[in-house]
Amino acid sequence: MTTTWNDSFVETLREQIPQLPATGELSPTADLYNLGLDSMGSVQLLLALEEALDITIPDELLTADSFRTVTNIWELVQAAQSDQNPCDSGSW
Repeated sequence: MTTTWNDSFVETLREQIPQLPATGELSPTADLYNLGLDSMGSVQLLLALEEALDITIPDELLTADSFRTVTNIWELVQAAQSDQNPCDSGSW
């Protein structure tokens, strides 16, 4: 199964986690903590993603497992985007 992520998302991950491969597909299930991501790196990644994707990730969505895999981080980003755009129908 191939997962498609936003280019800004992938670029930000690669910038913040140098141990990720520089090119090619990212493994959706790679353990990012085993690739060197630590608590400080998680905070830096969070801030970089918020800036790059123009989102705010609510504190209540943040857990240690939120940053364990690329898929977990992508789900976190999507949840934040959904929270910020609750009404896509324009019926406000």
